[in-house]
Amino acid sequence: MKKIILLMVGIVVIAGLIAMLVHRTYQTAAQATLQGTQSASTKIIQTTANPSTNPTALPQSTLGLILPITFSQLTFPPKSFGIYPFGIISSEHPEGHAGFNFEVSQSVQIIAPADIIITKLVSPSGRSDEHTIIARLTDGHQLEFLRVGQLAANIVVGTALKQGEALAWPAHNNSLNIDMFHMGILDAADNAICPEKLFWQAIAWDQLNKMLTSSRDGHGKAYAQLCYTTQPIPRSKRLSE
Repeated sequence: MKKIILLMVGIVVIAGLIAMLVHRTYQTAAQATLQGTQSASTKIIQTTANPSTNPTALPQSTLGLILPITFSQLTFPPKSFGIYPFGIISSEHPEGHAGFNFEVSQSVQIIAPADIIITKLVSPSGRSDEHTIIARLTDGHQLEFLRVGQLAANIVVGTALKQGEALAWPAHNNSLNIDMFHMGILDAADNAICPEKLFWQAIAWDQLNKMLTSSRDGHGKAYAQLCYTTQPIPRSKRLSE
């Protein structure tokens, strides 16, 4: 009888050990499967989170633009608006202003903010006293100058200028009785983009911000920032600046 009892106890113990072994084996396999699933899910999320490549995108600029005029030639404090920011919306610019307007002292010469090549030169409505200039930068971006008056010597399509060389003079705005001009930065798709800090030498960006502190809109209200949007403004929606 004792032998039978001992045999039954042995069988129970062995069955328990087998059950424990099976449970641990199953648990290990389940954890491995779960980890593999989580790893695959992470990879899918990371892949789908990456933005698609934009064939018209340009690399971030490191050109280090200088101001197209010297800081002392800005009207400071301004008689009218001072510096008119990018992206600000008004009745004249319902989609946002596509660059900066500079209010300047009379007889100020505009200089090339970087090494450029003139790619387009037109006179709006056939006016000989006002020009639009498009110039290509070495990294593929473009500069757009509007309300430019007299051109510097030898400025034609194809002219290459080094940073700091003479480009033109501002046009006179009769309604405001000031000299002013517009400068915008365009991407590869010809959209106006915020000329953010990346494009400028640090001192030039600081000078722009200093100019902004004394700039005012038509209601005497100070402007909040140099760029009111980071979104590009399509050429089709840009109006006269």
